[in-house]
Amino acid sequence: VCCFDFNVAPGSAVVVQEQGDRTCVIGEVHIPDDSRTDLVCERLRTMYRGHTGDVAIYGDPSGNQRRTSAQSNDWDIVRLELRKGFPRILDRVTRSAPAIVDSVNSVNARMLNASGAVRFAINETAAPQTLRDLESVTWVEDKDTRDIDKSDQKRTHWSDALRYYIHERHPIGGGSTRIT
Repeated sequence: VCCFDFNVAPGSAVVVQEQGDRTCVIGEVHIPDDSRTDLVCERLRTMYRGHTGDVAIYGDPSGNQRRTSAQSNDWDIVRLELRKGFPRILDRVTRSAPAIVDSVNSVNARMLNASGAVRFAINETAAPQTLRDLESVTWVEDKDTRDIDKSDQKRTHWSDALRYYIHERHPIGGGSTRIT
């Protein structure tokens, strides 16, 4: 599973596998500056060269928006670029982003649910930026509604990509709206 959050600096993606009842982060892409969606996908193709199974894609639904300066959008580029290296792409991108509180609750429940079950693992060597994001993400304190603090432009990209996936696959709270 490849999870995306679209940025120029940094370029980011998270790679996940479901292993039994655990969501496991097994890799990531980190391009610190001057990134593009095709470069992130090229890195994924290189990292997982020889993978012959399906590759599911999840992530930021705003990547479906066309730009006035382009004929395609980020998700069109992801589909095109990943097909160059993987036989079948399973598109799991939703129509709209989930409510932030619901999707954060979904992530937290994978990490440690109310019954005390841990259903999350991360390879800290293969995904150091994802781990750092998860350790440092906080709520904006001076807002009437709950929102993630995005003041550090280098942070929250990996945790956001992962959050979209986990909420779609293992939702807590509001429903999901999958496009198939």
